[in-house]
Amino acid sequence: MTDVHIIDKSTGETVAVIPASVGGLDYEANLKEWIDTAWEAAVSDGDVDPAKRDRYEFRFVNKPAPDPPMFPN
Repeated sequence: MTDVHIIDKSTGETVAVIPASVGGLDYEANLKEWIDTAWEAAVSDGDVDPAKRDRYEFRFVNKPAPDPPMFPN
């Protein structure tokens, strides 16, 4: 899983952290698809001004996979 951090360029403040998963079997998304998906979620959540996309930058942070659940033997 990857988090896409959306950062206000003027302040350096992270205004949204969007957990993202783009792609599927035999398909790997390109950078634009990752950014577009995160942007749409941030707009939907009201975290960013949709008319001012150029004021933000995007940073990708990979999260480690969670440990598998433990089951008793």
